[in-house]
Amino acid sequence: MQDYAEIPNTIKKNLVTRIKIISGMNITEKYKKGLLIFKELITEANLAKWYPYPIQIAHGFSICEEFTREKIDEAIAIADSEMYHNKQEIKNNK
Repeated sequence: MQDYAEIPNTIKKNLVTRIKIISGMNITEKYKKGLLIFKELITEANLAKWYPYPIQIAHGFSICEEFTREKIDEAIAIADSEMYHNKQEIKNNK
C-alpha cells in the first residue's frame, strides 16, 4: 500500500471508522448487504477518479449477544482481528 497524504492526528479518528459491535440481534445479512453497497460506491468513486488517491475499506464484524464487559471486549477483539485479516488481503491483492 502506498501513502498519498499524511492525515493530521486531530482528524484521523474521524476519518477511520470501524464496525466493531452490533448487539441485541443477529443482523449479519443486513451488515453484508450494506457492506456490499458501500464497496460498490467505493468502486464507483475510484473508477470515476473522484479523488487523486484510491479509496479502500478494511472491515471487521462481530456480534455481541450479552452486555457484559467480558463479552463486549471479546466481540471487539474478534471484529479487530477480522479487520486486520481483511486489511492484509487488501495489501496482498495489490
